Amino acid sequence: MCLLRAATADDGAIEFFVGGSAGAPLPVTEGARIVGSSRKVGAIFARISRGNVGAEPLCDAPDPRWFTMASDTPEVCEIVPVDARSCDECSDRSLARHAARLRRDGVCAIRVEGAALNHGHGVRARVSASFERVDQVVDLGRGSPDASP
Repeated sequence: MCLLRAATADDGAIEFFVGGSAGAPLPVTEGARIVGSSRKVGAIFARISRGNVGAEPLCDAPDPRWFTMASDTPEVCEIVPVDARSCDECSDRSLARHAARLRRDGVCAIRVEGAALNHGHGVRARVSASFERVDQVVDLGRGSPDASP
């Protein structure tokens, strides 16, 4: 059994990842160190895979349009819209509509929030990870968002 009223979700599974080689995304976890020479690290994506109301799961994941993404380190990573035309993972309907494009090496700290969920108290997730050799990724290309509007 599952619930249909997603607006009352009080919890959500929000996962962060970077696009990977051969289509295998790499999870981005708190304190992770990710190096660009072995991985495509043009941007960090967020997937909102499910929601709950108490212990009961929602029938569908919360709509990604209900969530916003913000960067606490805009000098390292800036928030840009996801362009489905240049992103392997973008056909996933649980993918957030924005991503954090990496601008340079350093620690990128981002947050995703669904402010209207949990009866207005919000649902939040945050991750902070270190990225090295970001300059190895010349163009964002496939697996990353397009920074142009």
